[in-house]
Amino acid sequence: MVKVGGAVNSLEMSDNVAAVDPLVVGSLPTKSLWERADITVHRADKTAALVLINTSEYHQKLDEILADAMKFQRITKNPVDQIKQEANRIIETINTTTNATHLNPIIGDFNLVHIYGNVKTHKHNNPLRPIISQIPTPPYHLAKKLNILLTPYIPSTYSLKLSAEFLDALRSAPVGGCIASMDVEFLFTNVPVDETIEMIAYRVYRTH
Repeated sequence: MVKVGGAVNSLEMSDNVAAVDPLVVGSLPTKSLWERADITVHRADKTAALVLINTSEYHQKLDEILADAMKFQRITKNPVDQIKQEANRIIETINTTTNATHLNPIIGDFNLVHIYGNVKTHKHNNPLRPIISQIPTPPYHLAKKLNILLTPYIPSTYSLKLSAEFLDALRSAPVGGCIASMDVEFLFTNVPVDETIEMIAYRVYRTH
Protein backbone atom coordinates (compact mmCIF):
# COMPACT_ATOMS: atom_id res chain seq x y z
CA MET A 1 0.00 0.00 0.00
CA VAL A 2 1.29 3.45 -0.89
CA LYS A 3 0.48 6.26 1.52
CA VAL A 4 0.68 9.85 0.35
CA GLY A 5 -0.13 13.00 2.27
CA GLY A 6 -2.20 11.08 4.78
CA ALA A 7 -4.54 9.67 2.12
CA VAL A 8 -4.51 5.92 1.53
CA ASN A 9 -5.90 4.37 -1.61
CA SER A 10 -8.93 2.18 -1.01
CA LEU A 11 -8.11 -0.13 -3.93
CA GLU A 12 -5.23 -2.40 -2.95
CA MET A 13 -3.32 -3.76 -5.95
CA SER A 14 -0.13 -5.04 -4.37
CA ASP A 15 2.33 -4.07 -1.66
CA ASN A 16 4.00 -1.58 -3.99
CA VAL A 17 1.18 -0.34 -6.24
CA ALA A 18 -1.87 1.78 -5.52
CA ALA A 19 -4.46 3.48 -7.73
CA VAL A 20 -6.22 6.66 -6.74
CA ASP A 21 -8.86 8.89 -8.24
CA PRO A 22 -7.32 11.94 -9.96
CA LEU A 23 -9.66 14.23 -8.02
CA VAL A 24 -8.26 12.85 -4.78
CA VAL A 25 -4.70 13.33 -5.94
CA GLY A 26 -5.59 16.85 -6.97
CA SER A 27 -6.39 17.66 -3.35
CA LEU A 28 -3.04 16.33 -2.13
CA PRO A 29 0.33 18.11 -2.19
CA THR A 30 0.83 17.06 -5.82
CA LYS A 31 4.11 18.91 -6.38
CA SER A 32 5.84 17.21 -3.47
CA LEU A 33 4.38 13.89 -4.61
CA TRP A 34 5.88 14.18 -8.09
CA GLU A 35 9.21 15.24 -6.63
CA ARG A 36 9.56 12.16 -4.46
CA ALA A 37 12.31 9.93 -5.85
CA ASP A 38 10.91 6.78 -4.23
CA ILE A 39 7.47 7.06 -5.91
CA THR A 40 6.60 7.12 -9.61
CA VAL A 41 3.25 8.53 -10.70
CA HIS A 42 1.64 7.47 -13.99
CA ARG A 43 -1.76 7.11 -15.53
CA ALA A 44 -3.25 3.66 -15.13
CA ASP A 45 -3.70 1.67 -18.31
CA LYS A 46 -7.16 2.13 -19.87
CA THR A 47 -8.57 4.09 -16.93
CA ALA A 48 -8.56 7.70 -15.73
CA ALA A 49 -6.94 6.77 -12.42
CA LEU A 50 -3.44 7.71 -11.40
CA VAL A 51 -1.10 4.97 -10.20
CA LEU A 52 1.45 5.38 -7.46
CA ILE A 53 4.17 2.76 -7.71
CA ASN A 54 7.47 2.38 -5.89
CA THR A 55 10.13 3.65 -8.27
CA SER A 56 12.34 0.60 -7.72
CA GLU A 57 9.54 -1.75 -8.79
CA TYR A 58 8.65 0.48 -11.74
CA HIS A 59 12.24 0.38 -13.02
CA GLN A 60 12.41 -3.37 -12.47
CA LYS A 61 9.29 -3.91 -14.58
CA LEU A 62 10.70 -1.72 -17.37
CA ASP A 63 14.05 -3.55 -17.25
CA GLU A 64 12.26 -6.89 -17.63
CA ILE A 65 10.53 -5.61 -20.77
CA LEU A 66 13.73 -4.21 -22.28
CA ALA A 67 15.63 -7.43 -21.51
CA ASP A 68 13.68 -9.25 -24.24
CA ALA A 69 16.32 -9.57 -26.98
CA MET A 70 13.64 -10.56 -29.51
CA LYS A 71 12.13 -7.08 -29.32
CA PHE A 72 14.93 -4.77 -28.19
CA GLN A 73 18.57 -4.51 -29.18
CA ARG A 74 21.28 -2.90 -27.09
CA ILE A 75 23.21 -0.19 -28.96
CA THR A 76 26.67 1.20 -28.32
CA LYS A 77 26.32 4.64 -29.88
CA ASN A 78 23.65 7.24 -30.53
CA PRO A 79 22.07 6.46 -33.94
CA VAL A 80 20.09 9.72 -34.26
CA ASP A 81 22.37 11.41 -36.82
CA GLN A 82 22.57 8.27 -38.97
CA ILE A 83 18.77 7.86 -38.91
CA LYS A 84 18.37 11.51 -39.88
CA GLN A 85 20.79 11.18 -42.81
CA GLU A 86 19.24 7.96 -44.12
CA ALA A 87 15.72 9.37 -43.85
CA ASN A 88 16.74 12.53 -45.73
CA ARG A 89 18.28 10.45 -48.52
CA ILE A 90 15.00 8.57 -48.92
CA ILE A 91 13.02 11.82 -48.81
CA GLU A 92 15.22 13.37 -51.50
CA THR A 93 14.80 10.30 -53.73
CA ILE A 94 11.01 10.42 -53.36
CA ASN A 95 10.81 14.16 -54.02
CA THR A 96 12.92 13.88 -57.20
CA THR A 97 11.06 10.89 -58.65
CA THR A 98 7.42 11.85 -58.13
CA ASN A 99 5.23 14.94 -58.23
CA ALA A 100 2.35 13.23 -56.46
CA THR A 101 3.52 14.29 -53.02
CA HIS A 102 6.28 16.27 -51.37
CA LEU A 103 8.02 15.33 -48.13
CA ASN A 104 9.81 17.95 -46.08
CA PRO A 105 13.46 17.24 -45.23
CA ILE A 106 14.28 16.53 -41.60
CA ILE A 107 15.96 19.59 -40.08
CA GLY A 108 16.92 20.28 -36.49
CA ASP A 109 18.24 18.53 -33.40
CA PHE A 110 16.67 15.29 -32.21
CA ASN A 111 16.94 12.73 -29.43
CA LEU A 112 16.40 9.02 -28.85
CA VAL A 113 12.98 7.53 -28.18
CA HIS A 114 11.58 7.68 -24.65
CA ILE A 115 10.00 4.61 -23.08
CA TYR A 116 7.64 4.57 -20.13
CA GLY A 117 4.97 2.22 -18.87
CA ASN A 118 1.35 2.51 -17.79
CA VAL A 119 0.43 0.12 -14.99
CA LYS A 120 -2.22 -2.49 -15.82
CA THR A 121 -4.15 -2.35 -12.58
CA HIS A 122 -6.69 -4.86 -13.93
CA LYS A 123 -4.12 -7.65 -14.36
CA HIS A 124 -2.28 -9.92 -11.93
CA ASN A 125 1.02 -8.53 -10.63
CA ASN A 126 0.26 -5.20 -12.34
CA PRO A 127 2.46 -5.50 -15.45
CA LEU A 128 3.35 -2.41 -17.47
CA ARG A 129 2.06 -1.52 -20.89
CA PRO A 130 5.24 -0.20 -22.56
CA ILE A 131 4.77 3.03 -24.49
CA ILE A 132 7.59 4.27 -26.70
CA SER A 133 7.35 7.96 -27.51
CA GLN A 134 8.97 8.85 -30.82
CA ILE A 135 8.15 12.56 -30.61
CA PRO A 136 11.80 13.64 -30.13
CA THR A 137 13.13 11.39 -32.94
CA PRO A 138 14.03 12.37 -36.54
CA PRO A 139 11.30 10.33 -38.34
CA TYR A 140 8.41 11.56 -36.14
CA HIS A 141 6.97 14.20 -38.46
CA LEU A 142 7.71 12.02 -41.48
CA ALA A 143 5.70 9.21 -39.88
CA LYS A 144 2.77 11.60 -39.32
CA LYS A 145 2.86 12.57 -43.00
CA LEU A 146 2.98 8.92 -44.11
CA ASN A 147 0.04 8.16 -41.82
CA ILE A 148 -2.03 10.77 -43.66
CA LEU A 149 -1.01 9.32 -47.04
CA LEU A 150 -1.68 5.69 -46.09
CA THR A 151 -4.89 6.05 -44.06
CA PRO A 152 -7.17 6.03 -47.16
CA TYR A 153 -5.85 2.56 -48.05
CA ILE A 154 -6.76 0.96 -44.72
CA PRO A 155 -9.62 -1.52 -45.26
CA SER A 156 -12.61 -0.51 -43.16
CA THR A 157 -14.72 -3.65 -43.60
CA TYR A 158 -13.67 -5.24 -40.32
CA SER A 159 -12.65 -2.20 -38.28
CA LEU A 160 -14.52 0.35 -36.20
CA LYS A 161 -13.52 3.85 -35.13
CA LEU A 162 -15.93 4.32 -32.24
CA SER A 163 -17.37 2.07 -29.55
CA ALA A 164 -20.79 3.46 -30.54
CA GLU A 165 -20.41 1.76 -33.93
CA PHE A 166 -19.83 -1.56 -32.16
CA LEU A 167 -22.98 -1.09 -30.07
CA ASP A 168 -24.99 -0.27 -33.20
CA ALA A 169 -23.67 -3.44 -34.84
CA LEU A 170 -24.73 -5.51 -31.84
CA ARG A 171 -28.23 -4.03 -31.80
CA SER A 172 -28.77 -4.79 -35.48
CA ALA A 173 -27.22 -8.29 -35.37
CA PRO A 174 -29.45 -11.37 -35.28
CA VAL A 175 -29.95 -13.02 -31.91
CA GLY A 176 -27.45 -15.78 -31.13
CA GLY A 177 -23.75 -16.36 -31.56
CA CYS A 178 -20.99 -15.23 -29.22
CA ILE A 179 -18.58 -12.34 -28.79
CA ALA A 180 -14.90 -13.06 -28.24
CA SER A 181 -12.24 -10.67 -26.99
CA MET A 182 -8.61 -11.44 -27.78
CA ASP A 183 -5.59 -9.86 -26.14
CA VAL A 184 -2.26 -9.70 -27.94
CA GLU A 185 0.80 -9.42 -25.74
CA PHE A 186 3.03 -6.51 -26.77
CA LEU A 187 1.11 -6.00 -30.01
CA PHE A 188 3.27 -3.39 -31.71
CA THR A 189 6.63 -4.97 -30.93
CA ASN A 190 5.31 -8.25 -32.34
CA VAL A 191 4.22 -6.82 -35.69
CA PRO A 192 6.39 -8.36 -38.47
CA VAL A 193 7.84 -5.24 -40.12
CA ASP A 194 8.81 -6.65 -43.54
CA GLU A 195 5.50 -8.44 -44.04
CA THR A 196 3.61 -5.33 -42.97
CA ILE A 197 5.46 -3.18 -45.52
CA GLU A 198 4.65 -5.72 -48.25
CA MET A 199 0.96 -5.67 -47.29
CA ILE A 200 0.89 -1.86 -47.37
CA ALA A 201 2.60 -1.75 -50.77
CA TYR A 202 0.11 -4.29 -52.12
CA ARG A 203 -2.85 -2.23 -50.89
CA VAL A 204 -1.44 0.98 -52.37
CA TYR A 205 -0.30 -0.30 -55.77
CA ARG A 206 -2.60 -3.24 -56.49
CA THR A 207 -6.01 -2.37 -55.07
CA HIS A 208 -6.35 1.31 -56.07
